[in-house]
Amino acid sequence: KSSPLFFSVEMMVWRAIVAIRCSFSGGLWAIRRMLEKIGIVKQLTFVPPPESPLKEKSKKSMRSSLSSPSKKREVTVTSRLSEKVKLQFERRQRPTTKAPRPTTTSRPTTRTARPRTKDERESFRVSDGETPQDMDELTKYALYVLKSQTPRAKIAIIGGGIYGCHNAFMLAKEGFDVTLFDKEDKLFAGASGYCAFRIHRGYHYPRSQRTRDLCALDHDLFMEMYGHLTRQEGIEKIFLISSDGRSNIDYGTFVHVMNGDELPMDPVDMKAYGFKNSEGAFMASEEPMLYADYPREWFERELIDSGCKLLLGEEKGYVKEVCDSPEGNGMVAINGQSFDFAVNCTYNQAFSYSPRDYTFRFELCLVPVAALKEGQEPLSFGVFDGPFPSIEPYNFLGPLPARFAAYEGRQLYQIWHVKHIVWKRYDDAQEAWKALKEGLSEEDVAKGVADTMLDLRKFYPKFDDRFEVVGHNLAIKTMVSSASSTRPLIVVNDKSIHPRFFTIFSSKLSSVFSASQELLIAMIRSHASATPPAYVESFFKTVAINYKEQEDKGNALFDDAAHGGQNPSSSWW
Repeated sequence: KSSPLFFSVEMMVWRAIVAIRCSFSGGLWAIRRMLEKIGIVKQLTFVPPPESPLKEKSKKSMRSSLSSPSKKREVTVTSRLSEKVKLQFERRQRPTTKAPRPTTTSRPTTRTARPRTKDERESFRVSDGETPQDMDELTKYALYVLKSQTPRAKIAIIGGGIYGCHNAFMLAKEGFDVTLFDKEDKLFAGASGYCAFRIHRGYHYPRSQRTRDLCALDHDLFMEMYGHLTRQEGIEKIFLISSDGRSNIDYGTFVHVMNGDELPMDPVDMKAYGFKNSEGAFMASEEPMLYADYPREWFERELIDSGCKLLLGEEKGYVKEVCDSPEGNGMVAINGQSFDFAVNCTYNQAFSYSPRDYTFRFELCLVPVAALKEGQEPLSFGVFDGPFPSIEPYNFLGPLPARFAAYEGRQLYQIWHVKHIVWKRYDDAQEAWKALKEGLSEEDVAKGVADTMLDLRKFYPKFDDRFEVVGHNLAIKTMVSSASSTRPLIVVNDKSIHPRFFTIFSSKLSSVFSASQELLIAMIRSHASATPPAYVESFFKTVAINYKEQEDKGNALFDDAAHGGQNPSSSWW
């Protein structure tokens, strides 16, 4: 009993007994396998038992269900779908192929960014199925509805940056009585005049599909309307992926994400440029640069010509009070003046809104400014994805500002850094603005610039051969905390201030079009909420029918497909 052979045979027998207790046929098979192992019988081929009648019956029922009338009806319905829906379905079903990883080559040739054609815009879709054409048409329809609701509405716009100027211009062109307030003496005196000025298409946000979609959706509309305010030559940028362990994403994943969004990339020979501490790089030529000076001049002229009243400076433009209008009727009073609506476009730096899902901080930023040396080739690059530096062209259509007048004729650049340009963070925007007005000491400026340049030279040691630092800019930047680097668009009816008060926030220049559509919808809802429901329903049906009649006469645009194939009176309005 103590021999190993007896023990082995005993264990095999016990295994056979257990198997027999579970199933007689299974036990026989187990015994046969046991005898094969010890060599008593030759190895036999196992033939599985026939399937039970129940399984065979279930297979027959499955085959019959696939050919049942209900399935046929589903196919018939699918065959009646519109061509636009079919195309969208086919695109989603189309298999995706992974593009090959770019190989290093010599320096690529310079390309000029171009807006996509009408066909390309119509074929582009973001995750929710909306196209730039859809958004443009729905915005026009929303303007038509708002004019039908409140044809002589008085609207106050607070903030003279890109969002305030765009919405004021859009509303004033439609005949609304618009007044723009700004506490500074000129437009674009805040963040819109001291930003990176790139019209993003999505390259900068590899970890946020939502932000890339928003950039792509608005980019073409922005270029179609405001392309003349941008520089579209010499705007190439090299995207480097850090290899020092601080990056949140590797090069292969970065390229895979860009390929998934069909964003064009050109390979880059990092050694030819002299880059260090990077695992890979590519060049993008699809993101134009907004001029730092021309938008201010153009918007001021166009706003005045469209009938918008500009109240600028501390005395007239600083909004000190928002309250109920003494005239009643639910109107809102801004510094004693009555308006039907008030729109806050101050980058959330005045009358700050605090959403539940995000935390806002106001950063005092010290941004070094460099000039390209004589005889050197222009260069713009950024290191990703984390607390890294970037260098962006700083373009002026007219003469350079007085503090940079000595460098007239040379290309200027702003040097950004996710970490080191932030001199101090504030929870209150007014404290941040107070610190901006007071300025920084020479020692503080020297320290801040040195920290930024130290990290930049780590990735580009040849910086001093090509550039020289010639000054700096101070600006207030509103930041939203998010682990995925999402840059949200927030449009809200902030009833805590007033039922007719609206706040817009976004950190992307080109998102003005998405913001305008959301703003118009919010204003329509706000006005309708104070109206009896029966009247609202009949009002919208009447407006939709009139709009459709104008479209039939060629006086309006309305795409039924953009409303899910429904007619205007039964659409999502």
